Amino acid sequence: MDRSLVLKKVILITWMSIVSTIFVACGGGGGSDDTSTEASSLTDTTTQVDGTNETVQETALSISAGSDKITQVNTPTTIQGYVGGDLQHVHSYEWRKGDTILATTLSFVYTPTSVGTEELTLVVIDDNANRLEDSMLLEVRAEYDGDPLPF
Repeated sequence: MDRSLVLKKVILITWMSIVSTIFVACGGGGGSDDTSTEASSLTDTTTQVDGTNETVQETALSISAGSDKITQVNTPTTIQGYVGGDLQHVHSYEWRKGDTILATTLSFVYTPTSVGTEELTLVVIDDNANRLEDSMLLEVRAEYDGDPLPF
């Protein structure tokens, strides 16, 4: 492999890791405290099989569903997830509300139709079938006046 291509890949992966860490640390922006957690898959491991070393390729990904939000009923709201690590190994994205799939992209526009608190879950599946999940809460109010998050 060309050395300049390897160097470019190393720089890109390093940059993506730094940006991902910043997004996860600050909740991906917004003016609220991040109460979501970060989920991670395993990294490459080497195991001993019959006296020989065998490397098992497991993708190193981290995900965050982002910060909890407040919105108004029947108002379109952008929901944005974050993924860090080797993105070429991401097989699929899903946003779920319970058993219902809302979207199959990393971000989408969601319009809640009833007042209450909803839990939205980001599911990322890598090409090794590792399943990572992280959730965020969406508080849906009859009227939203821009008050800060209560959680």
